[in-house]
Amino acid sequence: MFGHRFLQVVACCFCALVIASPVFGQAQDSVVVLPTIEVEAAAWEQSILYGATRVDRHRLSVSTTGNALRMLQFAPGLDLRQAGPTGAAMASLRGLGAASTRIELDGVRLMNPSTGSFDLSVLPPAVLSSALISGASTFTSTASAPGGTISLDSGAATTSSVTFSTGSFGSLNLNGEGNWSSSHRSITSSVATTRYEGDFPYQDPLSSTRSQIRRLDSDRQSISGFLSVRQEWPSGPNDGESSASSHPVALQVTLLGSEVNRGIPALANAVAPGARQDDTFVLASVGLSGSFADMPINVRLSTTRSTFHYRPERTDSLRSRVAEYVWTTSASRVLGHSWIAAFDVEARHARVHNRQRTQQNEASARLSLERVVDVGSIALKMQGVRQRSEASVPVSAPTSNRTHQRISPSLHLSSRSWDRLLTGFSLGTVYRLPTLNERFWEPGGSPDLEPEKGWQAEGFVAATVGPEIAPIRARLTAFMSHINDRISWRPALSGNARHIWTADNIAQVRGRGVEMVLDWEPATHWKVSSSAAVIDQRDHSNPLAASYGNRLRYTTPHTGGFEVEHNRDRWGAFIAWHHTGRRFTATDESQWLDAFSELDLGMQARLRFGKVPIRVATSLLNVTNRSRESSPWMPMPGREWHFSITLLPTPLFKRPHS
Repeated sequence: MFGHRFLQVVACCFCALVIASPVFGQAQDSVVVLPTIEVEAAAWEQSILYGATRVDRHRLSVSTTGNALRMLQFAPGLDLRQAGPTGAAMASLRGLGAASTRIELDGVRLMNPSTGSFDLSVLPPAVLSSALISGASTFTSTASAPGGTISLDSGAATTSSVTFSTGSFGSLNLNGEGNWSSSHRSITSSVATTRYEGDFPYQDPLSSTRSQIRRLDSDRQSISGFLSVRQEWPSGPNDGESSASSHPVALQVTLLGSEVNRGIPALANAVAPGARQDDTFVLASVGLSGSFADMPINVRLSTTRSTFHYRPERTDSLRSRVAEYVWTTSASRVLGHSWIAAFDVEARHARVHNRQRTQQNEASARLSLERVVDVGSIALKMQGVRQRSEASVPVSAPTSNRTHQRISPSLHLSSRSWDRLLTGFSLGTVYRLPTLNERFWEPGGSPDLEPEKGWQAEGFVAATVGPEIAPIRARLTAFMSHINDRISWRPALSGNARHIWTADNIAQVRGRGVEMVLDWEPATHWKVSSSAAVIDQRDHSNPLAASYGNRLRYTTPHTGGFEVEHNRDRWGAFIAWHHTGRRFTATDESQWLDAFSELDLGMQARLRFGKVPIRVATSLLNVTNRSRESSPWMPMPGREWHFSITLLPTPLFKRPHS
């Protein structure tokens, strides 16, 4: 009920913004072009400085599927797994799994305390403006994510628009977004609703060959909404000289909600026919920033609530409710002329109600010192974390509670050899606490699991070559890791001889890899982007075991792709190709998911319908109709087409400058 009310409120806010757009159309015109260029240029330099990959919103502008995941498709080292447009989408960085990948939205961690992961498909496509993907040992990441961090930024809408799209598998998408901004206030709102009816080919799990194909039927209906309000108050005289005025007092309120209803297919009696799954997610965040004694301070209180309801026919349903409350405080100060000190404190409380009740308290603190000079930077980071988890389970099962704590240091160096060449190196420890499901899920949880711990190192070289009118920007990153007690789910037999999945520690995992990013603008209106990654994560625990020296299950050994865009004033087109290597599904490398490649084509045109400007786009995805699997017996869709039309009403109310 709460989710429905929230979405109704967001929808009303969006409608109000669209109606208000004629009044504030002039304010929007003044901030469309120059700020965007400045922000993207500064962000690219910062991401190169720390060896991270930045992806902006232009990858969504050429997509007509209404799926925000396409913005992340070409990030090196990132494996996105989704069983067609109806399934949950999980992100894994550098082959270490979704639970080892930290996902943030405007600095708020999006992580289910039960699973340690987050379903990216629930985010409205109009929410995201950019993403920063970084490895675990870089300065922009945290010690609690061995795989790395995906930092998502909102505030994508700069105008009001309404988009309708349709296509294969009975897809219907309706997205609306609006934006209003003045000198001290900005409001961004979006609402999206989608529907799919999937009918995908898949491999029969009971077949002894890989040729027996059946059909998988599923469906999905979802509605989501986003609202962000930011209000600023100058903290001093606005004369352009006061240092206090550079840190105004700002209040930011963010609301995000989604409700997804999925029809689950029958997969070899794994689930009951006709089963349905409801997922509801709500995020509320209030942040206050300002300065005290010329020291920037940020305080934020946020909460996330999610409900998972699985309803198979003729059996008891399973409902899981998760609530998490987070309080964060951060402050920074300039020491001397070139050192910057930052201090962050975070406290969390999570509760999970399903077949048992579990709760978790966690506190972490981070202290970092950074010195930036003309030729590079040096940064030191120290993070400590303390967590206590406990479960109240039925009398027949044990009750367990343990406390984990750890301090993780890291060092970061970067150097600018000349204006067009940057090099950097990072070395740090990594630490991941077991999730509540890994410890307490019945059956299969292991209360005595040890946290993941180890170290990672990476170095990068970033260069800009070629003439200024056609620059080539490239970055090559090499990384290696050594992780002890890696947590993994594996098939096992329970006491009553039932096949279940249980969590266990892998004593030692060694990894290494190389990532490449390349952007080239060979001529006006043209842009070429490409990326590639080679990842090698292997089990080095027991020399006598069959898994010794083999790759971890579901680890993609290599990924790569390219995208070519051509944009004119009135039209644009793109061609994109992406490849994912073979992934083993057994520790002895006897079973695997085949490698696959995907080729996508698309075009868009900017037209006018009377006085209303519109954008029409169409795309053909997986042109070669290649069979693909994201997980065993869970296919990705075959060839599909999409068509969208976007109304851009803001220019209707454009006023002449005085």
